[in-house]
Amino acid sequence: MSNQLSHAVRQAGTKASLVLEELAARRMRTLTVQTDKDWLSEITPHYPRLLSRMEDAKLLYRIQRGRYVVAPRGTFSPAQAASSELLAARILAPHGDYFISHLTALIAHRLTDLHSSETYATVRQSSNYRAAKVVLPLGTLRIVRIADSRWPIRHDGSREIIEVRALPDTIEFFWRASPERALVDALARPDLCAGFETVVGCWVNAKNADTDWGGVCEIARRQGPSMMRRVIFLLRLIGFDAVGQRAFPDLRGRGLSTLLDRSSSFQLPERGRVRDRTTGIVVNVPPEYLLAWTGATSLM
Repeated sequence: MSNQLSHAVRQAGTKASLVLEELAARRMRTLTVQTDKDWLSEITPHYPRLLSRMEDAKLLYRIQRGRYVVAPRGTFSPAQAASSELLAARILAPHGDYFISHLTALIAHRLTDLHSSETYATVRQSSNYRAAKVVLPLGTLRIVRIADSRWPIRHDGSREIIEVRALPDTIEFFWRASPERALVDALARPDLCAGFETVVGCWVNAKNADTDWGGVCEIARRQGPSMMRRVIFLLRLIGFDAVGQRAFPDLRGRGLSTLLDRSSSFQLPERGRVRDRTTGIVVNVPPEYLLAWTGATSLM
């Protein structure tokens, strides 16, 4: 009985069918009134009413005011019809540059087995998109703002962000941080990556992946000396000291004190901290924890 009702509810009228056919011809699964109103008005001048009826008939799911996703048969929520990353892209792309990073990208690249209802997207500091968070069908979109100087370089061969096809039969895509960029972003904001233990765990897991560690170093170089020091310190702990030495041969730590965990999540008192004289890194997490997470035998 429920299946019969489901099929009956999802029968499309003539104008609704035209909307679905147009989206299929455009190889799109999402609809945004602001950008699609020209062709919608050719079907009917009363397209807001039509879209509302299509939503009631479960032909479309509304993800935000004026934004919809096609509801395939067998689905019962927008979360089943489109990924949170695609929904984030549809919300942010009209406002300029963005990319998905931090915990969301680490999960997508299988560097951690955690799951999260939070989706983290990064925009430029100068972006005109002002919201800090947006409620999605099954979770929350968190907006992170960064300076233009830290924005990824996009050119042939760049290992900072990658274009991800949302669904095989569509032209829709979103921008996601590469594993290399996500690892550096995690060091920059452990608080957006489920904590420093998760960050270190992702770096350890990246040892067994096709990680471009030279690319990691180049991304860190553009983020500044403090990030370079964190990267070379972690590389040494996970057994890639030679990579860090080649990338930063002139790096010195004399007279410098750079916190390893920027979020200071452990609130370790100064007397319990260890300072690495080579890099100037101050280990503000319990040293025994760090050794256990990385499998290292010594911090120095």
